[in-house]
Formats: sequence, C-alpha cells, structure tokens
Amino acid sequence: MADSQSKGKRGELDCERALVAKGWIAKRTSLAQAGGHSEADIHAILGGREFAVEVKTPARGYSPAYDALEQAQKAAENRVPLVLARQTSSKDKGRRWLVVLDLEHFTEIARGD
Repeated sequence: MADSQSKGKRGELDCERALVAKGWIAKRTSLAQAGGHSEADIHAILGGREFAVEVKTPARGYSPAYDALEQAQKAAENRVPLVLARQTSSKDKGRRWLVVLDLEHFTEIARGD
C-alpha cells in the first residue's frame, strides 16, 4: 500500500507542478490536511473558478483516451481537439459523457482565451 500511496503522491505533485506552470493556483491536499475526509487531491483556481482535481495515474494508463485525442488532434487543423467518451456496457448504462482534452487547451478555455 505504501508504494501505491507514494505513486499517488508523485502523480499529484507532478500534476500540481503542471497546473502551476500553466498559470493556475494549485495546492495539493494531503490526507492529514483533509482530516481523513474525502477531499480532492488538488484544489485549483483559474480565472476566478475553483476546481476540485482528482489525479489518476494508473499503470495501464488511459491509452484509448490518448489514442482518441491524437486522432482528434490530427483532424483539428486550427480547432480545439476534443474527445467525448462514455462507457457503453449494460452495467454502465446511464454513465455521463466525459470530456478529454489536453491541459493546455483546457487552460485556455477555462481562462476564456
């Protein structure tokens, strides 16, 4: 479990640095700060909007999402590449659509650029 926690912490710190590098105000929330309660991994602010950020860095990754985003980027030309994804198995019926786009484009949209 300790290795998993260490990997999660590394991912959260890496994400925090990436957000700050793009101009976000971002602060990782440790379990101690959360008082054992369920909190977002990172509290972030951009353009006056607050975000509760959950960081996921699975070993297997999100290959289908990356592949789909790459496909959208090739087709985008001067448009913003965007992927909408949803599971379709019968047990996942009613799941909401998820949006996939890279941090740079999301930052521009959130900022209103």
